[in-house]
Amino acid sequence: MPYCLPKAFQAWKWAGLLSTRTPSMSKIAAGMASPPFETWPHSTRRAPPRKGGRAGAPGAGGAFGAHEGIQRLDGPARPCGGEPVQILCAGDFHIGRRPTRLPPEAGVGLSAAQAWQDLVALALERSVDLVVLTGDVVDRDNRYFEAFGPLEAGLDALARARIPVAAVAGNHDYDVLPRLAESFPGNFHLIGAGGRWERVTLATKGGTVHLDGWSFPREHVTSDPLAAYALAPPREGLWLGLLHGDLDQPGSHYAPLTMEGLRQAGPVAWLLGHIHSPRLISAGAGADLLYPGSPLALSPKEPGPHGPWLLEVGGDGRLRFEHLPRSRVRYEVVEVDLTGVETEEAIRPRVAEAVRERLEGVLVEAGEHLQHLLCRIRATGRTRLHRRVARAIEPAVEDLAIRRGQAVATVESVVVDTRPVWDLAGLAAGSGPPAVLARLLLILQEGEASPQRAELLTEARTVLKGLAGRPPYGLLDRDPAAEVAPDDEALARLVERQGWLLLDELLAQGGGGEPFAAGEA
Repeated sequence: MPYCLPKAFQAWKWAGLLSTRTPSMSKIAAGMASPPFETWPHSTRRAPPRKGGRAGAPGAGGAFGAHEGIQRLDGPARPCGGEPVQILCAGDFHIGRRPTRLPPEAGVGLSAAQAWQDLVALALERSVDLVVLTGDVVDRDNRYFEAFGPLEAGLDALARARIPVAAVAGNHDYDVLPRLAESFPGNFHLIGAGGRWERVTLATKGGTVHLDGWSFPREHVTSDPLAAYALAPPREGLWLGLLHGDLDQPGSHYAPLTMEGLRQAGPVAWLLGHIHSPRLISAGAGADLLYPGSPLALSPKEPGPHGPWLLEVGGDGRLRFEHLPRSRVRYEVVEVDLTGVETEEAIRPRVAEAVRERLEGVLVEAGEHLQHLLCRIRATGRTRLHRRVARAIEPAVEDLAIRRGQAVATVESVVVDTRPVWDLAGLAAGSGPPAVLARLLLILQEGEASPQRAELLTEARTVLKGLAGRPPYGLLDRDPAAEVAPDDEALARLVERQGWLLLDELLAQGGGGEPFAAGEA
């Protein structure tokens, strides 16, 4: 039997009698002449009905498309009847930051603050019932003033449209977001401040929405917040959880979570923050898990589509997730196969054509929202020009710019993963430095289970960390070694890339060995 709202509840809801707030936010609302929401001191809140119907047509799904998950049949949290509930979800804005590797002439509007304004505009366009933010809305405490203006303006616009905003604080804004919240209109609900679990209940025209949330009390949290989660299941309505944390990373300093723990905690879906790449995890049993990712791509480490997610819950309790790839900036790795290329002049058209094709493909998905596509060129294949590939492509970083409408594609960096045409096995059978280097390269090509490969990578990481501690890298407030090679596979690619360049140089200087692979001479 569906979990319908009691008739008395429905009557109270439409009469405007059901609306409550937490004591801390009540003090703020009490000082407002016309608060957008009436307040009761019991952590439940009402979103009053808005005039008119929903505006805007559904947008096209991104690479993730639209996804449907079914709520668990044994759960108490599902609205029924009435219109669907629409929740716009985003996280990890990091207001105060701009995307990296943008050329100097890139527009000043390409910022996290602009991404927040875009989200507000989308919420108003779609006339959603609720906006949810999953932490790290602000980048750091020293961004207080930079964040204040855009946040206040956006929250004020949403308040006038009767669209409440619920958020949790992450490891970046654990201190600044609670302070900012004290100055915002009464429709902004910071949940679980100080690391204490809290439930906020909103009444919408489609049914009640219960949000159980926990906010970072300090920058580093090494325990699973779910260990202290003891809120009783609600008697009716949609039951969601909000958290900022690291999934399945036991040693993390950022609220380590487990997939199993989240799935069995009770809420039918968890809206999560901390991971900047969007990720939806859904299965037949247990809760759906959504990392909406950063709505604006911020670095080359975050390739692919970015944008908010729309969660729609129908009267039958079905959850539908839709990714809206509206990021104004996008990073892509563009592979260019140079196999068989004989001249440097032949390399450049391949690169330009690959960038053009990628821009046109991304525009099909992102449409008018895209303003800047930053491409990392990855040259692959076997070519006699191995040592000259970088020289041929690197001018594209400064010079190449391809436009389609308001969107422009540029090259932010070049990675050369081509291979010379040397016969590696034949060289390894010989003697001298080229033979030693060839044997090391063959070891790197072995699988992860190879003890020799593991030993080689351990030694390489030790050397890399030693270099990272020397000037000028040692002055940086980060670990350059981890940034260059965050895992063994990245380290293996780095060492192999340099090994091929060194081998090519040795053989070009007459270091010995058979120069070409079979069929290449």
